[in-house]
Amino acid sequence: MGFNYSGVMELGQTGYRFVQSFAGNEFLDQIMVFSAEYLLVLVPLAGLYLWFNEENGFEKASFMGATVCLSIGLTYVFGLLYYHQPPQYQGFETILTKDLENAFPSQHAAGTFAAIWPALYLGKQRVASVLTAGAVLTGIGRVYTGLHFPIDILGGVLVSLTAFAAVHLLEDYLTLSIEWLQTVTERFNLDRR
Repeated sequence: MGFNYSGVMELGQTGYRFVQSFAGNEFLDQIMVFSAEYLLVLVPLAGLYLWFNEENGFEKASFMGATVCLSIGLTYVFGLLYYHQPPQYQGFETILTKDLENAFPSQHAAGTFAAIWPALYLGKQRVASVLTAGAVLTGIGRVYTGLHFPIDILGGVLVSLTAFAAVHLLEDYLTLSIEWLQTVTERFNLDRR
């Protein structure tokens, strides 16, 4: 008895049709296009905020950055385990189009959600709240515009949690690497004076 991939796709297509039922309002369509394509910029902005406004900001921003980078890298690994085409290549009408590639898991969802977990872990609720709003809107926007099925977004969220768990487990090694990098940088700056 194996896993029923067709049942998962049917559920994903049902969710896709539901979200797509709201398409057609020009104002809402533009908001969703913006959300799908550009809210990802909140991730580096959050990292910069932590870096420049927090004690040990470089370490906190590095923790977030490592989680996001690993998350996006893992999307390629998880994409090898399961493949399906984006909605436009499965006969669905879409607002946006993308190249024929694996839609699972969503790299946008993985990247945006990956920034949330370190912010929560570090106790930065306001940053996490802004990132959560951006990530949710990005995920909905990716489905609304036809770039992904809901299962792709869920896959991105699960990948982001996996990346956070891995970076958290390796946090001590990451901290040592950052301290070493700061020491080397400081020595280099002192030698140049």
